[in-house]
Amino acid sequence: MSSSPFSIYPIVDCIPPDHVNFILINREDSPFYLQIPLAIINALVLQPRKYLNFLGWCILGVKGGLRHNGAIITASGALDSGETYYFEADGDEATDFRHAIDLEVIQERSSVPSGETGGDKTFRSDLLERDQYCVWTGASLGAGTHIIPHARSSEWFQSIIANRPSYGEDIAGLTDINDIRNGFFSNPNARALFDCRNVAILKTPNEILDTTDVRKRHPRPSMPPTVSFPSGRRYTMQWLAPPDPYLQSVPNNCDAAFGTAAGKGMPSDLLLHYNYGAAAVLRWGRGLETLWLCSASRRPTISPPPKTGAGAGAGEAEDADARWDADDVVLFLWGNTKAARQRRAKEEEEDAQRLEQWRAGVS
Repeated sequence: MSSSPFSIYPIVDCIPPDHVNFILINREDSPFYLQIPLAIINALVLQPRKYLNFLGWCILGVKGGLRHNGAIITASGALDSGETYYFEADGDEATDFRHAIDLEVIQERSSVPSGETGGDKTFRSDLLERDQYCVWTGASLGAGTHIIPHARSSEWFQSIIANRPSYGEDIAGLTDINDIRNGFFSNPNARALFDCRNVAILKTPNEILDTTDVRKRHPRPSMPPTVSFPSGRRYTMQWLAPPDPYLQSVPNNCDAAFGTAAGKGMPSDLLLHYNYGAAAVLRWGRGLETLWLCSASRRPTISPPPKTGAGAGAGEAEDADARWDADDVVLFLWGNTKAARQRRAKEEEEDAQRLEQWRAGVS
């Protein structure tokens, strides 16, 4: 039985007190959306509307604006409790699922056993060389933490990179899931919370948010003399679940500090944005059925759930949830942006040309 909290079947007319609904894909009465506590948004950022735009960009892979009560609204300003906001993609960037990527093929190719490998040990030592200590607390005790989970394998990892514009980031050679650009050195508590997506890392500046849009970083009582906060950018650990008051070692809005003279590749912006989007879907996502319907030609359609009781519909919902988790959702959406579709069409054209050249050579 799946432990994922996002629901398969949306109930868009019921918004809990002090929450907002954020519609990402609006398909009549079956949208895919986030239901977010306002208290959490306000604890993370100073610009709540820009934060919704950031979530839309992270999850869908395209830029856009906000619509409320039928009108486009500015990116500055507060969010109103109990209201519904819509993400509207810029120009012709709306997501098109007519040529959807087949996640199940990637899943089959990406299945690897868990457990530490030789690559993991090298990953840890390389991170220690760059970070020197836990980047969040300065503790010497810790472990290497993958941004994209190691169990996803390098093929899944490469699919993420291929399906997202780099926005100027140098991703040359970023093909190995044990590349240090896919990780941090973290204390055990921070690692556990990150792995289960209670927390996520917000990298600023990005295409939507500036460093000043984020709440001030939590003060550190002390810091090793050989580490420092990177100039002009922030890697901010944020609680997407309600913060646990007993985990004082992992405060909200704690910024990462790195070895001052390490000279190693920093954590990848692209991977952090992917992870943040997946964490948001896991914590707040509703209406996963919509994405199944968008790709109905490639997998069975889920029947609507019974109105009362826990009949067969509940089992089907759990089956869908087991097949697609939050990482699946974000990769599926990134893989169906206009840029990703154009890239695949170009690759198919090049493959066809190579095949024709081969045929001409053997005839």
